[in-house]
Amino acid sequence: MKRFVVVFVGLILLSSFLSAVGPLDFRAEAGDWKLMGSRLYQRDDSKGALVAHLAVPQEGVMVYNFNVRYEGGAVADGQGGFGIHIFVDDPSDIKNSWGDGESILLWMNYDAHPVLKEIPAGLSAEVYHSKNNSIMDLAGAYDLNSWSSLLTADAEDVIIPVKLTVNGKTGEAWIQSPLDSSVRYSFNLGKKNLKGDYVSLRTNGMAVSFGM
Repeated sequence: MKRFVVVFVGLILLSSFLSAVGPLDFRAEAGDWKLMGSRLYQRDDSKGALVAHLAVPQEGVMVYNFNVRYEGGAVADGQGGFGIHIFVDDPSDIKNSWGDGESILLWMNYDAHPVLKEIPAGLSAEVYHSKNNSIMDLAGAYDLNSWSSLLTADAEDVIIPVKLTVNGKTGEAWIQSPLDSSVRYSFNLGKKNLKGDYVSLRTNGMAVSFGM
């Protein structure tokens, strides 16, 4: 269960740090992305690969501090998700492209009837290896139905902070517990020698906001 929690929380909180970089190097490919105050909102809860790219050079050991807030959507129609591509070498400029250059996608997904048998029905955390702008391989999927309350209206005012460290050379990652800063969990991205110049935020069928 600890492994499931680690991947899920890392997925949620990675995205908010990266979106807080600011408007100067921000590029939205699809979706309703708005920077308001210190938060970046993606307010379109329709289906599709809604994505924004940010210029963030990444190599070696990376430390991310950020937060995320659920804003609505997802569970009403039985499907929705959001996540982040890290270590992106060449961000896609293709509308509705699920791949994003060579990168790692960390994805939190709610799907009542998933197509792939490896993905649990309901809420799951998924790790993908993106090979290019159209091809991604599933590297791992984890059942997180015990966390499904995060996709309810009661979660809309909850802001969760976390610190995450990724060693791009080894693929190892560590995440600090948002409930107890003295507790740290580890997991592995399944690839080594990672580096890239961009990160990409992505949503599908739900609205979220990101901030520092």
